[in-house]
Amino acid sequence: MRDLQLFLEVVESGSISAGAERCGLSLSAASARITALERRVGTPLLERHRRGASPTAAGESLTARAARLVDEAREFEQSLMARSRGITQELRLAVNSSAVDSLPEVITAALNRMQTVSLDLVELSSVAAVDHVREGRVELAVVSTGTAATQGCETIALWDDPLVVVGTPQKGLSRPLSLAQGTAEPMVGLNRGVPLQQLIERQAARAALQPTYRVRFPSLVAVCAAATAGVGRAIVPRNSARRYGVPLRAQHELTEPWARREAVLVARDFARLSPTAAALTEQFVAYRAEVEV
Repeated sequence: MRDLQLFLEVVESGSISAGAERCGLSLSAASARITALERRVGTPLLERHRRGASPTAAGESLTARAARLVDEAREFEQSLMARSRGITQELRLAVNSSAVDSLPEVITAALNRMQTVSLDLVELSSVAAVDHVREGRVELAVVSTGTAATQGCETIALWDDPLVVVGTPQKGLSRPLSLAQGTAEPMVGLNRGVPLQQLIERQAARAALQPTYRVRFPSLVAVCAAATAGVGRAIVPRNSARRYGVPLRAQHELTEPWARREAVLVARDFARLSPTAAALTEQFVAYRAEVEV
């Protein structure tokens, strides 16, 4: 495994000397280990040249597989370390962007009650998150209805999750707004590639709209702050707008059906969940009841 890590460092840095330095090895030791690795697999993995080294075709193939092996070994080591510190159960939870912003409170409450559990949140689009549940890659997902079909899965309703246009309060602005009206002015958005931003841009493209973005941020709290400060309008979950202090008069619901969403917990079969996933489900249901009260 150490040889694979060295090989990956050499490929990433473009030279054996740089890879050796990253791994805390001398150049001669690193060269000897790379040569021994090539001898074991029976083919050259690197092309050496005056400016450094680059992977051969076989080296390219090894790079992808080695990266997965090294990541898995690191995760396994971290899992063993966690167990030595009392964390004996791990659970992956697929979530959409809205859930990432809404879940800290309920997850904090759940983990305070489940002291031996660790959670790995995987941020995906709602569609991809449901696919992960169907394929068995995760037991549970929190997604928004309206954009993800949950056929073949069971769901538990959690909270309303509509999208709203936010900005500075403006006189004469109709309420609610169509997507065309909401994006008619310069916008503030999330970074490209964030699932919620991808949803908004995909829906805009379907409506033949071309929003102009003045700035993009990695978090909804920054988006809301910039929008309410007058930088531009933004489309965010209503719960996020409330959480970050956007005045009600500066929030405008969207008229499009896809924007009227509900957050749901998704599983293939809630009766067949692992004990850890079942316990987390109970915490979600309890939290929902507290919010409703």
